[in-house]
Amino acid sequence: MDVVRKFKFWWPWQDLAEQAWLAEQAQRGLHLASVGMLGAYRFTRGEPGNMVYRMDVEFGPRRDHYRQLYTDAGWEHVASYFGWQYWRTPRGTDGAEAEIFTDSASKRAKFKRILWYLGISTLPAVVVALSPGTSALLRQEPLLISVGVRGLLYGLIGLNLFAAFGVLSRMRRLRDL
Repeated sequence: MDVVRKFKFWWPWQDLAEQAWLAEQAQRGLHLASVGMLGAYRFTRGEPGNMVYRMDVEFGPRRDHYRQLYTDAGWEHVASYFGWQYWRTPRGTDGAEAEIFTDSASKRAKFKRILWYLGISTLPAVVVALSPGTSALLRQEPLLISVGVRGLLYGLIGLNLFAAFGVLSRMRRLRDL
């Protein structure tokens, strides 16, 4: 089996473009096999296919029920990465694209789950960055280490806030539809 690796970074509110890119890869005969850190995709080479890809976010204990529901609806679960679930199904013979979410409310609910995840993943960095113990500890370290650690913490917080504002903007556009 011929494996092709590609790297492509995207933000959570750019899911439509990401789904289109995955469909283009399938048309070229590259079928998604797995997703890894920082946009590392692994594809298997095969016959070109006219596939529809959709992405959803699901965390937690109800994942088995969730996957069964989508499978029963004709979707194939392809990959999972940090709560992101990648699904595919053949495009209809009339060229129609299948949808997981058919209304604005369910699309907004997906982005609310993303916001929840961004908040939960940002909280520890905020607590550590603002902790008096961290400040005391970093004062004992060389300046380069202190600046580096603070830079990583504030960088993570900044990236998550940037992502949250992008997601909120996408939710606002969905509400206006």
